[in-house]
Amino acid sequence: GDVRVPLTPELAWVGEAGRLSTAPHPLFEVGYPEGGWLPLDQISVASTGLQWRDGVAWAATADVWGRSGEQAGIETDGTLASRQVRAGGVEAVVDWTGTTSRVRVVGQLQRSQLRDDVGQAWTLSRYDQSWRVLMLARRELPHAWLVSTRVRAGSGYPAFDTGPIDTFDLFQQSVRAADVRRDRLAAPWSIDLKVSKRWTQRRLTVDAWVDLQNLTNRRTPDPVINGIDNDVVVYAWSLPILPLFGVDLTARTDRLRSARVSEDTGAWP
Repeated sequence: GDVRVPLTPELAWVGEAGRLSTAPHPLFEVGYPEGGWLPLDQISVASTGLQWRDGVAWAATADVWGRSGEQAGIETDGTLASRQVRAGGVEAVVDWTGTTSRVRVVGQLQRSQLRDDVGQAWTLSRYDQSWRVLMLARRELPHAWLVSTRVRAGSGYPAFDTGPIDTFDLFQQSVRAADVRRDRLAAPWSIDLKVSKRWTQRRLTVDAWVDLQNLTNRRTPDPVINGIDNDVVVYAWSLPILPLFGVDLTARTDRLRSARVSEDTGAWP
């Protein structure tokens, strides 16, 4: 459920709360020879905040959110059971929309934790990032050109070892050490750039683009999802600069549909 209460023509208070009950991940259904089924994952979520819009170009939101519940997972002793999880934080979003441009900036402060049983101490999730910043910008140019960019940055992921961590490098097919500073790995950040062009010929539209990801070529150690026993923390170096190319063809079928309809009446458009 959610609620929105206008405070002024530009400002509104919003709130949201929900309860999610879902089956555990299908991976956990493999190799379960005896005993009852795992209980459903149970997650409660809630958030509250403010929305503001000037009615022309600017918009902004600020939210405080929380999430808690139980999810199936591998406990620290290697057994399969429901683990307790919780997360919370604040998020701010600022949007500016012009005639041919748009910019969005997102900032987040958050914390993600888990534990095996009630009464135990909470520990950080391996994917916890205490802060994240994202900036998106796009610009429409003449002759159906479009340029967009994305800037991403965040805190390093938690390090569960105090010394250097052996991290696999897929491209060099070797293992090299990752340094740990203040109980976290190196902070990831990157800049992406995408350029696209559209051609339209009657009922055929062609979109072609080149997407250059991680232009800074900065590589950092990231946690890897490594199967059912996800309690074993494995790290790998992130991807280097990655160029992606694509072409998309779209054909309108309005004329074909109208022709089929006209065939029923004996006429051809």
